[in-house]
Amino acid sequence: PAAVAALGPPPCGINLTYEMPESPVTILCDPDLISRVVVNLVGNAFKFTPSGGRIRIGLVAEPDRVRLTVTDNGPGIPAEFRGVIFEKFGQAPLGQAAGGRSSGLGLTFCKLAVEAHKGKIGIEGAEDGGARFWVELFHPVARA
Repeated sequence: PAAVAALGPPPCGINLTYEMPESPVTILCDPDLISRVVVNLVGNAFKFTPSGGRIRIGLVAEPDRVRLTVTDNGPGIPAEFRGVIFEKFGQAPLGQAAGGRSSGLGLTFCKLAVEAHKGKIGIEGAEDGGARFWVELFHPVARA
């Protein structure tokens, strides 16, 4: 939630919810890099989710990994572009729908930052037609 707060309030009419463990989770990582990953993923969801839409941020902690998800009910990303969007300057056609504000570098940064932590990042379709971005970090996890 702290990284997301840096973005300010959600755009008008967007319902933002969190699905987090009850107790805090600590993971060995560079907090600045991983916070930037979260900010980028949530910022993209803000950009592409229509007014009245929903964004869910989820975190699941297991003994050997943490899985973060950012799910929205925006236009989604067609399957044929899901690999391209993580490449330098790669964009899906809807990238211009955000008013041309996309450089095609944000998700590349996310991929590099996550892979520098020996983690994985990906995207899948969400059940309501939007997109679900996920990040898995495989460091030992400690519950506070």
